[in-house]
Amino acid sequence: MKEENPAVHEEIMASIATVVDNVVENLKAHGETTSTLVSRNQELLVRLGVSHPALDFIVSTAQRHSLSSKLTGAGGGGCAFILLTKSFSDNALEALKRDLSSGEYKFRFWCAPLGGEGVKVVN
Repeated sequence: MKEENPAVHEEIMASIATVVDNVVENLKAHGETTSTLVSRNQELLVRLGVSHPALDFIVSTAQRHSLSSKLTGAGGGGCAFILLTKSFSDNALEALKRDLSSGEYKFRFWCAPLGGEGVKVVN
């Protein structure tokens, strides 16, 4: 897209940067972000063409559970996260996992809090 339509690519990238800035502000101010920002970022990534059918399945499954989700990493089907709400119960989480594990995809799950330490190299 960057080569074929640089103006649209730049517009999408600028919108993504704005969303990320808003997420960072929310995390600093409130220790959390909003599902609206997560969903908006995923919509922009889809427009860039970096999503994948497996990621789309995760996003749509999360939406059926009233949650937001987006790809993380480089796209292409590798990894996504689902933003869980504080009121999301353990039973609801198990139902979500069952729904994500049905059909052709067999996903692995990790639970991580927002604002935790990122990836680092350990000698």
